[in-house]
Amino acid sequence: MFNSGANNGNENTSAVKAFWTDLYAAGADLILNGHEHNYQRYSQMTPDGVIASSGVREIISGGGGKSLYGLLTTKDSGYQFGTQSFGVLKLDLSTSSYSWRFINLNGTVVDSGGPVSCHT
Repeated sequence: MFNSGANNGNENTSAVKAFWTDLYAAGADLILNGHEHNYQRYSQMTPDGVIASSGVREIISGGGGKSLYGLLTTKDSGYQFGTQSFGVLKLDLSTSSYSWRFINLNGTVVDSGGPVSCHT
């Protein structure tokens, strides 16, 4: 729902917010998207964009396609990091936590985090 990409950014529709609201209510920890051709990571947030440890983190990993899209100058709420790089998102998942690394084509880790405790 949150997207600071130049191609599809700021399209927070009510239909998408309904998904976020349901996932948040169910205690989801992480939402993954890939339609925007870049990499973006957001804070844990409520569906209204309020940063909260009880919120859902969104990662957009769209760096594996034909072309890359830019990032908006003005970023959405909770935006923490973004890059216009081809690469892969590696997730390490356990029953109690998750962590991530975005690795570019040169094998360089350009973003990483965690472990983050899962909601119980």
